[in-house]
Parts: sequence; C-alpha cells; structure tokens
Amino acid sequence: MIKTIKISTFCTLILLLTFTSNSFAYNDYSGLPVYRDGVFIGPIEVNWHAGLMYHENVKEYGYNAIIHINGPGYDVEFCSYDDFLDGNDFMGVYAADDCTSNDRDDIRETASDLTMQAISYTFLNLLEYDDDPGTYINPSEIDKLRCDGVVEYCYEWNNVMIRDGDISKTSLVDDHSPLIGPRGQAMDYLEFIDSAAY
Repeated sequence: MIKTIKISTFCTLILLLTFTSNSFAYNDYSGLPVYRDGVFIGPIEVNWHAGLMYHENVKEYGYNAIIHINGPGYDVEFCSYDDFLDGNDFMGVYAADDCTSNDRDDIRETASDLTMQAISYTFLNLLEYDDDPGTYINPSEIDKLRCDGVVEYCYEWNNVMIRDGDISKTSLVDDHSPLIGPRGQAMDYLEFIDSAAY
C-alpha cells in the first residue's frame, strides 16, 4: 500500500512538473528583444539590428530561433542565432518593464504571426500599414516594418508599452519617431538583461 502511494505520488509530481514547465515562456529569454551591432551606411556603422528570441524548435533553426526583418529585400522571418549575428557582435538581451512570462508568450506568438504575413522592410518608418485598418492595426494589415518596429509592434500589440504609446493603434503610429532606431530603443527604453543569448 505504501509502495503504491509513493509511486502514485511520484507520477503525479512528474505530470505536474511537466504541465507547469509547458505553461510558461520556453526559457528565460523567450520573447525578449535581442540586438547586434553592424548596421552600416557605406563604411560607417550607424546603428544596431533588432530581433526577438523565439526559443521553440523551428525548422532548421532548432531552439535558437530569432524573429527579425533583415533589411531591404527581406520579409519578417525566422533565422538562426548565427544568421542574426551575420558576423557582427551581439549587443545583448533586453527587457521591457512589467513584462510577464505570459506576455512574452503572447509576444512570441505575435512575432510568429508576422512571419506568415509577407511583411516587407522599410527604412523610413517603424511601421507602414494598409490604407484603412481601423482603430488598431492587425498583423494582416501591416505592409512594412523596420527591425525595431518588429519588436515594438509585437510588444505594444500585446499591451506592453515600450515608448510613445501604442504603435498598433492607428492614431499613435506617427508618435514613434524613426530617428531613435534599434540602439536607442534598447538603451533608452529597455532594461539590459544579459550580454549572451545562450
């Protein structure tokens, strides 16, 4: 009888731990913004590049998938950590204030949704959208994003504000100055977490 109770308790504990571990963000950095240096205009480095940690087994990227938009000629996409770096230096993992594990799961899913929308790159603005999206801009209504726009949109669509109001709200898109860029987004509006992604 005692042996049966111990086995039953052990099995219950294993099931509980499995369920609990799957109901939260996939690891410490899942859904967090990451940055690298190496954005150049000619020979001059002018800024950083932004992406979002995904951390789920995705295609050939394994568990180190990052979602970003690489630049002109690219759409929002998954990439590996090495492809994200593209031979440049990793500048860190950052976090927004009051962003919960559940928020980060929602942010990840929004970012994943963006990869299915054929959203192309823009240099001039963080976000460009369809002519008449209504009060809020759904992922399917986005025409173009910049790399820092991917981060900002995914966070603010899920009610985690980074700066200047909600970029997913049509009336507030223009409040998001494109002059700040990814480095300013990270250093001025987010908290530095770690200098290594893994």
